[in-house]
Amino acid sequence: MKKRGKMEIIRCLLILIGALLILDTIAIMFLSNYNLGVILPALLGVPLLAYGIFFNAPWLSGGGAFVKYVLIFAYAAFVSLMLLTIAAQCNAGSDVPKNADAVIVLGAGVRNGVAGETAQRRCNAAMQYAEENGSLLVLTGGQGRDEPIPEGLAMQRYVISKGFPEERTIVEDKSKSTYQNFLFAKQLLDERFPDGWTAVFATSDFHVYRAKLAAREAGMELKGVGSKSKWYMIPNFYLRETLATLRYWLKGTGM
Repeated sequence: MKKRGKMEIIRCLLILIGALLILDTIAIMFLSNYNLGVILPALLGVPLLAYGIFFNAPWLSGGGAFVKYVLIFAYAAFVSLMLLTIAAQCNAGSDVPKNADAVIVLGAGVRNGVAGETAQRRCNAAMQYAEENGSLLVLTGGQGRDEPIPEGLAMQRYVISKGFPEERTIVEDKSKSTYQNFLFAKQLLDERFPDGWTAVFATSDFHVYRAKLAAREAGMELKGVGSKSKWYMIPNFYLRETLATLRYWLKGTGM
């Protein structure tokens, strides 16, 4: 009886967790843009919900137990990878040096001709650091197919509208990836500071670790300032970032 009671608790937990993950996707779809980070909780939740519902099904006993062990291994591996990703993010954003000459602000989407919310949050974090340390801003990002102006220009207009001095901004408007954000920003800083320079970068909090890898690929060892994400989006962002980090570890790419 005790064993049966424990199995019933496990079954209920599987159903509960699976349902919550699916509901998370449904709720976030009304609050954010449609992307992998939004649908990933549902993709993880459906197998858990299904397994919980059919937990005592005869076909899951015997040879069907293989399904159980595959699920246990897959989810344990994913959770472990996610914890490693979170730990790496925390380390990448710690001990950010003071008094850097520049803050490289990584590009994010333009909405209706102005910097989108993610870009604004990155700019806000960069401006706070720059104001405290006398740094200039290198605002990066080219023009996407669905964007009327380059991301770097949109972010420059945003920081100027917030009172940041235009003369302390540099616009990089050709890059198409995080790697190019850093590569082209480095070229601009080499021109501005021929005798050498120091920098940090600003991006979203969940993106700091991968951005650090991209900076290293571009020939720079930098620390990052992470802008705060909306609290209800944090699980989705880290789920998506876990897969993106795994892809980078396996493949390595100029993101």
